[in-house]
Amino acid sequence: DIHASMARVNAVRLTLAFLVSLKLHTRICHDGYQLGSISGEVKRLIDLDRLRLRGLVTRSEFEELNELVPIFNEPHVTKGVAVLTIDTIEDIVEQVVDDEYEVDTAPDMRQPNAILMLLRLEITKHTNEPHGLRDRFSKDLMEVCNQMSFLFEEVTMAITTPIPFPYVHLCKLMLATFMLTTPLTITQDMGFFSGVILPTCVCWSLLGIDAIASELADPFGDDPNDLDVTGAISALEDECMKFLDLCGDMRAKNAFTSYHMPGLKVNDDPRVATEFLCLKSQ
Repeated sequence: DIHASMARVNAVRLTLAFLVSLKLHTRICHDGYQLGSISGEVKRLIDLDRLRLRGLVTRSEFEELNELVPIFNEPHVTKGVAVLTIDTIEDIVEQVVDDEYEVDTAPDMRQPNAILMLLRLEITKHTNEPHGLRDRFSKDLMEVCNQMSFLFEEVTMAITTPIPFPYVHLCKLMLATFMLTTPLTITQDMGFFSGVILPTCVCWSLLGIDAIASELADPFGDDPNDLDVTGAISALEDECMKFLDLCGDMRAKNAFTSYHMPGLKVNDDPRVATEFLCLKSQ
C-alpha cells in the first residue's frame, strides 16, 4: 500500500533527521549558544550536518528548520538549490569559510525539538488509519519520542553545565601541593625504589587522572576519544534500510539513495561520514 510505504519513509527520514540534528546541536551548543561564536572549522562541520539534514527533509521543511540555527552573516548553506546533487554538495563542502562566526544566544526552540514535533505529528496522522497503527500501539511510539526529547535535554545539560570552579581549583591545588611536598619527605634511607620510582608513578597516575577528567568533561565533540555519534548514525541508516528490506517494502527502500562526498576529510578525523542517506524526491 502506498500510504503505508509513505508512512515508513517519513518515519525513517524524520528519525535520522533528529539524530543528525542532535549531532549538529552538540557542535554549536556550547561555543555558539552560550559563548556567542563558533570557529570556521566548526562551521564547516555544521554545514556538513545541514547538508545531511537537507537530504532527509523537503525544501520547505529545511528552510523552516534552518532558521533554528541562528548563525549571523552566513550565506545560505544550500545556496537555495531545489535538489541536492553531487556537484552541489562538493561545491558547498569545499567553499572557503571565515575564521569565526557569531551566533544568536537568545533562547529559542532548538532544531531537534522541531523535528521531534514533526515526528509526533506523523505518528498521530496515521493512527487508526487502515494502513496505520491502532491507538493502543501509537502511545508506545509517542513514549519513544518523549524519551528522545529527554535525551536531547540531558545532552544539552551535560554540555552547558560548567564544572564548579572551586572544585577544579581544589583538585589542582592538592595535586600541586602533593608534587611539591613529596620530595621534602624523601630520605636516602628509603632507597631508589621507594624514594624515586614509587613517587614518580604516583605523580604520573594523578596527572593522568586529571587529564582524563578534563577530556571526558564533554564527550560529544569530534576528538578520537569522544563518542562516535556520526558512526552510530551511519549504522542506523544501514539498519533502517535492512528493516525496510525485511518487511518487503521495496517502494519505501527505493525512496532513498546514498550520496557520496569524495575527498572530504575535516579535521583529519576518519570518522567524519563521507556517505549519507538522502531522499530521491527532495
